[in-house]
Amino acid sequence: MLETRGLAERRTGTDRRRHSIHVTAGGRDTVEEVRSAIWAAEDDLLSGLLAHGRDSLQDILERALEVRR
Repeated sequence: MLETRGLAERRTGTDRRRHSIHVTAGGRDTVEEVRSAIWAAEDDLLSGLLAHGRDSLQDILERALEVRR
């Protein structure tokens, strides 16, 4: 699927049993677009919080992740 969309490509070296997957320029562009969309959505979601509220939320979420590990 990634290959057909031009986001990644398979490359074969001297050992044809082995393939490596490489992200194409289009794939890198898509990653940047998605990252930007995520940051914009996060900013919109958290727009009602002051800076210290965002910091507190981040601390709580980081602690929750640590508990899960």
